[in-house]
Amino acid sequence: MEIKQGLDQGDSQALSFNFQIPTGLSDKYYNLELTSEYDYSNGVYRDFSDISTSVPLRVFGCTASSDSESFASITANLQSDVKAGEDLSVSATIRNTGSQSAQFTIDVKGYSDWAKLNSISDRLVTIAAGESKTVQISILPNSDVAGSQTFSIEARSGSQVQTKQIVVDFPGSSNALVNSLKTNTTAWIIGLVNVILIILIIIVAVKLSRN
Repeated sequence: MEIKQGLDQGDSQALSFNFQIPTGLSDKYYNLELTSEYDYSNGVYRDFSDISTSVPLRVFGCTASSDSESFASITANLQSDVKAGEDLSVSATIRNTGSQSAQFTIDVKGYSDWAKLNSISDRLVTIAAGESKTVQISILPNSDVAGSQTFSIEARSGSQVQTKQIVVDFPGSSNALVNSLKTNTTAWIIGLVNVILIILIIIVAVKLSRN
């Protein structure tokens, strides 16, 4: 990080910077050693500070959890027929597989391109160890949606997150083509005019060549 505005003796300035955590680290505290260089000229710093500062950095979330350390599981089932433009009901069961009671925040993600979220019956649930809670989810698909679409159900407890991806297969619909044609009316008109102009140019060119 460089200070380019100039910093005189006794002055101070706050800086912020980002850096990438190396792979292979363990969950623990590491010390960052901060030093400074100055008197920049021709691509080189010609002097440096004799004083360094050690800053503790806590790294967590790097150690992968084993199956025995899992905190939750999610199962889901469709409760309604899959039709474009009609409410889609999903029943999701969250099970606390940890050793203690925990509070879970429930959310749905990954649907915005093809649907809207109507409701989640319980966004915040407390589940005892070994117990489960069923949540009802309602999604409204777009009227022109077709083919395979996906969304994810998320259960978050503290810094831990469990997700379950759901695949929904919509039947193909001729309405999608009709809606596309209606939406792109201007583009089709412009294309048709261009085709007509090309045909007229060809006709004129042929007549001129015969003369």
